[in-house]
Amino acid sequence: MASGATSSQAQPTNLVDVSDEAIAALVAEGARVAAVDVLDGPDAATASVTAVNAHELLLGLTHDIRSPLSSILVLVEQLRSGRSGPVTPQQERQLSLVYSAAFGLSAFADDALELSRGTTRLVGDAPVAFSIDETLRSVRALVQPIAEEKGLTLRCSAPRDERRLGHPAALQRVILNLVTNALKFTDSGVVDIAASSDGASSVVFTISDSGSGLPAPLRDRFVNGAFDATGPVTSAGLGLRLCGDLLGQMQSTLRYAERAPCGSAFSFAISLPRV
Repeated sequence: MASGATSSQAQPTNLVDVSDEAIAALVAEGARVAAVDVLDGPDAATASVTAVNAHELLLGLTHDIRSPLSSILVLVEQLRSGRSGPVTPQQERQLSLVYSAAFGLSAFADDALELSRGTTRLVGDAPVAFSIDETLRSVRALVQPIAEEKGLTLRCSAPRDERRLGHPAALQRVILNLVTNALKFTDSGVVDIAASSDGASSVVFTISDSGSGLPAPLRDRFVNGAFDATGPVTSAGLGLRLCGDLLGQMQSTLRYAERAPCGSAFSFAISLPRV
């Protein structure tokens, strides 16, 4: 019996490292090798094989962890809603923490997977009609448990009953990344998601918060207020890099500014013709 218990508690030694740092390192290695047009010298074959292996490992890791994370999010929401029975206040808080952690990992895996595939796949060719208000409110619904767990007010404002032509999936991905960032760096107060129109086709999206602002390494990615997507890929800047790539394909630029007395504001303007 003793040997059986010892065996069941033994830790496997062949675990794959799926930490943020390990995944970011794979992304960076793939980007570094992809940036070299021609590999010369005796190490060319080895370098090419290493890049391919790193890329395939990244795809496999991120793909495999997305499904269980999605299941966790669904199950947590079912528990929080009380459909499986009454939930105590302490259990509600614990479930919110689980949701926040799983949501963060899922978003990170999605970003890493999209970037590893290449930016040409991020935005569809044909724009479609969609509602800005519905897009923003769907983002709010996804992150509401995170805001509740931190005691933050999450506000959303957008033109109602207005249809536009654009790429709603890519737009939602950008806004979701920025709102998640805002929630991450805000300990108290408010996070605002807003969209405003100048009456023509241009729509300005702003995600602002009352937090402590971006850490210095992330602030340094913005040159004259605009995001620089040419820098190295890191775990901390993975979401911003994806936002920059997506917005670039939609002929827009991600901008950042600090707010007084505290807080941050991300913004971008996109041409979205009325339907």
